[in-house]
Parts: sequence; structure tokens; C-alpha cells
Amino acid sequence: MKKILVVLLSALLVMVILSACTNQTDTRPSENESAGDDGFVLAKHIQRKVENGQPLEIVAVHHDIALTFTQVIASGVSAAGEELGIDAELTGTNVAHDVQGMVAMIENLIVKEVDGIMVSNVNGEALNPVIDKAIEAGIPTITFGTNSPGSQSFAHIGQNTYLSGYTLGQVMAEYLDEEGKILINTCSVSAQWSVDRETGLRDAIAKYPKMEIVGIIDTGTDDQGVYSSIENGLRANPDLAGLATLCAVTTPVGGRVIADMGIADALVHVGNDLDPLTLENIKSGSTEASLSQDPFRQGYDGVKILYNFIMDNLTPASVDTGVLRVDQTNVDGFLKKLDNGEPIG
Repeated sequence: MKKILVVLLSALLVMVILSACTNQTDTRPSENESAGDDGFVLAKHIQRKVENGQPLEIVAVHHDIALTFTQVIASGVSAAGEELGIDAELTGTNVAHDVQGMVAMIENLIVKEVDGIMVSNVNGEALNPVIDKAIEAGIPTITFGTNSPGSQSFAHIGQNTYLSGYTLGQVMAEYLDEEGKILINTCSVSAQWSVDRETGLRDAIAKYPKMEIVGIIDTGTDDQGVYSSIENGLRANPDLAGLATLCAVTTPVGGRVIADMGIADALVHVGNDLDPLTLENIKSGSTEASLSQDPFRQGYDGVKILYNFIMDNLTPASVDTGVLRVDQTNVDGFLKKLDNGEPIG
């Protein structure tokens, strides 16, 4: 009798275990799905492309496609696309810093069901929600140029813009022997990259008691307007020792204004990015130095990171493209590269 009871209890226990296992929900992704540590799952249209061996489509969205600087990023995007055998392109707004236009473009890319998106995140308040929307739709999305704290972006490819501003301040102090008044110019004072650089610059200059920032001028992006804004700012502050320009728009024009006014010997100019005119200005002496963020690499690495995640499930990692100083000591090398048709920015 005891043996029968033991057998019955054992059978009952097996039934309970089997029942519990049967009622469990399998939350693992299927073999056709790709999920990250946070549960991200590729959209089904991307999964189908991977399974069928179809070329991916990756699109980068920039805030101003008219800039020479932006075309350097575009060349990086295209180079990676050609290397990988996929469709990769850069698009963006025709009106500089048209954030709502960028939002509409990204919305359209989600509807179009592209396979990966790169965003130049100049305004997190407006762009972070649509970055998150793309990711929630199963489309891997990263940022380039300017980071996106607060969004679900997988990674960021670009310069530490605070550090570039801080470095600009240090370079300015070096040329000025840590003494003198400085005027800042930027083409978009509210853009996140501009805010970051201004903050870094101010923090650096604050360490030098005999240096002073007299103000910041928002020049806009129209060439004539930029020229007039910089010229008027310099004439209104005749005791300036330095001009700090924060972008690829104001830096080449700043050097041109200084040359036209004939004040290159009296004013130190340090800027950002390597527009061809900026390189010529460094060579001629109307600009002392400019700091590059390697825009080609931003486009190239961004595409490859998205591709590797989609095809091989490699976790996207952010890339700092650095702060490269170009001045009289190395400008000839960059001018030679430019003459050879290499993308410089």
C-alpha cells in the first residue's frame, strides 16, 4: 500500500511540473529576430531583407545639406555604402536648422520602412521623441555630430563638442599669452553643438584671470548676413584680442572678414572645422587655427555600425571622432589632400 501511494504522489508531482512548464510564456526572440539587451527587436521588414539577402537602406539626416562640411559627411556615408554593397545616402533640410523639417523627414523614413537611420541631433527637445519613435518601430537609429542624451539612440558618432569648445579656449589662451578680450560668433546660438562648444569655451577661458569673453553673436547662416554680423561685431569692439568662431559657417567667413579689414596681425582667430576657405585662411595667416571633428568618419563609421548591428547583431558602440588642431604647422598637408580630391572638413 505504501509503495502504491509513493507511485501516485510521484506521478502527481510530474504532472504539476509539466503543467507549469506548459503554461509558461516563451519571451525569447525567434530565430528570425534580433534583440538587444533592452529587448529591441528588428522590424519585420528588416528581418525579411536579411533573410533574403537584399541590400539594406540606411539614411542619414542632417540639419543643413548646403554646407561643404555636410558634403564631407555625405562622402563618408556613400563610401561605406559602396564598400558594404548597400543603399546609403545623406539627406537633410534645405533651410539650415529646420528642426521641424527634420522631424518630418524622419517620420517619412519610418513610414517608408528604411533599415537604419542616422540623425544629426541639433535639438534634443524636438528630435529625441522621433528618434525614440524610429527605435520603437524596430529601426536601429543612431546620432552623429551632436549627441542625444535622453533619447534611446543606440550610439553616437562624433566629436565631444564640449571638449572642442574647451580646447578652442585653451588654444586661444596660448596664442594670446593668456590675456585679452574675446568675441564669440556662431551660426545658431541655440543648437546643441553650439551650446556645448560655448560652454566648453567659457569654462576654459574662466581659468585665465586676464582673459574675458565680451559676448556672443548669432550670425545666422546666410553668407552676407554672417559677414556683416562678424564685421559689425569687430568694429563695435576695437579693443578685441581674439575672435572665436564655433562652426563651419562662421569660421571661413571670420577669416575672410579679418583679411578684408587688414587686422590679421592684431587679432587672433581660432575656429572649428576645415572648410577649404578656412585652410586658405590658416595658410595666409588671417586664421591661426581650426579644430576638425572628422566629418567623413562620422558618415562612414555610422553606416558601418548600423550595418554590423543589423547583419551580425554586433552591439553598437559610440565613437569619439576627436578634436584635431590644424594650424601653420600642418595646414600644407591638408591643402595637399584637398588638391588630391580627398574629403576634408
